Amino acid sequence: ILRAAAILSAEEDWMGSETDKLPPGDEMSAPALTAMPLALRRRAVRRWLLENGISEAGFAETERVLSLLDVERGPAKVNLPGGCHARRRTGKIFLERP
Repeated sequence: ILRAAAILSAEEDWMGSETDKLPPGDEMSAPALTAMPLALRRRAVRRWLLENGISEAGFAETERVLSLLDVERGPAKVNLPGGCHARRRTGKIFLERP
């Protein structure tokens, strides 16, 4: 258990440093997200949601936003807490507020 905790702690530090490299902003690049490994993609989206005022950003909200990356079968708009929506248009994911 101690060895697993040490490994996970180091991986947590690495993933945090990788998401720190992402540019802040109101929108995210869908192609850039798609190119990331899934674990890093999830962390990037959750961080983006939190930075943009979606304080209730958990796994379900993160997965909803990630569903926007599936251009063939996924939606172009998903609902988020507080009446906000995430949308995909022209390779960008952005938030719409009420």
